[in-house]
Amino acid sequence: MAPVAIPLVSRKKRGSHNSVVSVAETDLAYFGSRAFRDVVKLIGESLPPSRVGRPRRYALPLLVAAHYLHQDETAESALQALQLKRAEVITAISRSCGWSDGLAADSPIPSVQALKRFLAKIRHCSEDIASAVHEVAREDAIEKAKILGLPDNSEGSLLLPNKAACLIADGSFWSAASSHLPKSTFVDKQTGEIRNRRVDPDAHYHAPHDEKNTRSREKTSEADEKYAGPGYKFVVSLLSSNTFSNERIVLDVLPLLKQVDDRNSEPDLLFKSASWIKRELPEIDGLIYDKAIRGVNVNRVWELGYTPIIPLFENKKPVLMRRMKRGKVQFDVYADGSPALQTAPGVFRKIKPLSLKFRRHKRDEKLVPYGRYMITAEIDCDPRLHGHVFDIRLDKSASGVPLGEYLRAVDPTSSEFLELYHARPEIESLFNNMKGTAQERRRRCRHHGYRLNWLDRINQMLRRNQMALMNFQKRSRLSPG
Repeated sequence: MAPVAIPLVSRKKRGSHNSVVSVAETDLAYFGSRAFRDVVKLIGESLPPSRVGRPRRYALPLLVAAHYLHQDETAESALQALQLKRAEVITAISRSCGWSDGLAADSPIPSVQALKRFLAKIRHCSEDIASAVHEVAREDAIEKAKILGLPDNSEGSLLLPNKAACLIADGSFWSAASSHLPKSTFVDKQTGEIRNRRVDPDAHYHAPHDEKNTRSREKTSEADEKYAGPGYKFVVSLLSSNTFSNERIVLDVLPLLKQVDDRNSEPDLLFKSASWIKRELPEIDGLIYDKAIRGVNVNRVWELGYTPIIPLFENKKPVLMRRMKRGKVQFDVYADGSPALQTAPGVFRKIKPLSLKFRRHKRDEKLVPYGRYMITAEIDCDPRLHGHVFDIRLDKSASGVPLGEYLRAVDPTSSEFLELYHARPEIESLFNNMKGTAQERRRRCRHHGYRLNWLDRINQMLRRNQMALMNFQKRSRLSPG
């Protein structure tokens, strides 16, 4: 049965009821943008020249556009949708790329075989096209975030940042196109030959409940229920508006490849992305992540200049942070979710936080967090301590114990902390949207090899950022220019 053509103008953004811009409008605007021009230029410079000595039959910008639309549909449906809006697409592309790379008003839409050959060239190209396109998408995301006025911490502080000034990040797993194990075979029923099954050589097995957390290891047997199958994990970071959920900017998406040592893990990918984002957008004050970031890595969050909005594991015994003194009165400050005083054996009362600041260490130039706290009259302690304000280091105790497993600047069980942490479902919603496209309803990647699958995630990033910009422009009644 022939595939049904899906008109480009009928596709709407899935899962968003308050979106005022359709996917079709977004795609046409992207084809006319500088980011699309840069992507076409990078791919054109990376692909090998034609070996037949004549110009390519299909224009390169149309092949790139077809690959971009292929993120949502099968190749046949994407090309038929492109054919239905051929004139509008070519006009939009001509605004960004000009009449170059074989593009003309009567340029034919690529065939399915031409698109497959184009993807095969990208997969086997010696240069890493995905990394170059990734840099273009990053620069485009930073530019759009600034247009949208993000990050915005006008209503928050470094101690409790505004949601619009927090980097929301998480990792998610996409199953590989093939679920077979490496070196698995089958018997050809017609010839009786033993053949190898097609597997994805770049896919890895992710252990969601591994004791070392987000480890990528080889599966030991078919009966190992700990592993869901081969695939790819991507770490995604975004900025979200305080009010409008359809105006969020995806700042970065990185693939987690096979882990050979502790240098290639989910926390490492996060910090690689977060350090770059902090350099580009230093106004971001908070980092929201789940418990995949254990206490040993929380100090790395502090060193980057972020306030960690990361919950603690329960049943942690309070540890002594520092012994302090006011006049002749000595008192011990414990780490019990946040700085606390011990008022009775086994009873700890939280100290009121006032502010947070970073100081740069003189020896290694690292950022060190210091919180300012006040002992209030509600705490049953020596009355001479009531109203006392003091500063205390939050990343390490006086004896050198890392406090990431025991302490946050604000009590993690407080309503203020939980309200900020509950912005994390926004990235879960983004993952559901990215995985719920027409071609990937089985939650599987479409290609073999990490390069093309990473390009699919980058294309989704470019589309969502373009849509966020157009929603902002339409709401603010600004011109698209």
